[in-house]
Amino acid sequence: MSYTQGTQVFEYKGQQYMLQEFMDRQKIRREDYIVNLKEAVEFKQLFCILNPKLRIKEPLVLSKCSQKNIVDFQSFYDELKKIDFDIENIGLTLCKCLSCNQNPIKTITGNIHFHEPFYEALNKFSKIDNQTKLEKFTYKFEKTEEESYVVRELIQINNPKIKVVQQPKQMDAQNLINVKGNEGFVDLMNDEEYQKFFGATQIQGFAYKAQGMQQNIGVLQIDYGKDGIRANVEEAVEKLNQNANSQLKQFHFNVVGMQVQLKNDVFNQNKGEFKFQK
Repeated sequence: MSYTQGTQVFEYKGQQYMLQEFMDRQKIRREDYIVNLKEAVEFKQLFCILNPKLRIKEPLVLSKCSQKNIVDFQSFYDELKKIDFDIENIGLTLCKCLSCNQNPIKTITGNIHFHEPFYEALNKFSKIDNQTKLEKFTYKFEKTEEESYVVRELIQINNPKIKVVQQPKQMDAQNLINVKGNEGFVDLMNDEEYQKFFGATQIQGFAYKAQGMQQNIGVLQIDYGKDGIRANVEEAVEKLNQNANSQLKQFHFNVVGMQVQLKNDVFNQNKGEFKFQK
């Protein structure tokens, strides 16, 4: 729609204005939606209820619909144009369920709301490779949009440099917290820099969290876990003695001690120096 004033032509962008009104005023607010959420949310309706071939981009929830179905804003606006925007006299039927068929929408206020949380989730979901093949997805809302992420049980990723390992269902606490004998353990649960390595990282739209890392220095294996760093120096000394060749044994070769010192550049996150010795 456009009109002329003098020699200037002005265009009235009614569709964009209406969408912005929904997003600013007539909406389900993110803060209200997540306030009591404890689990991730599964979104099952990805296609417009009015146009099943159209993937939802700008979700409008039919608040009085018994099934709370969702229509894409584009389809909603197209229906408005069909009735020449005379919604009060003609009414809109945007869903085929019994409740919506019997009660056409005569006013937008209170009946249709922009779904702000779903819109956020859809934007993150749209960044995922091959997302058009999926019919539903799960989204974990955190305190901020930046921290929130799409969740999938089976992860597929086309990056040869990334190896995805499924997290074990049970963790053996003794593998992480063992302070007996000469099996050293450094507690780093409260070290902010160290813990950054185990935070969520966004890759191709998914959030990944490191479960741990192993480093082998000769016969010594060092385990980096969320709780801290573990190194079994005693076991490494035993291996050295067991694997000594016949010539060394002839001269009664025997390792009696070992000291390992890790510096900042080993992990790029840990502070200070950590020592393990026998």
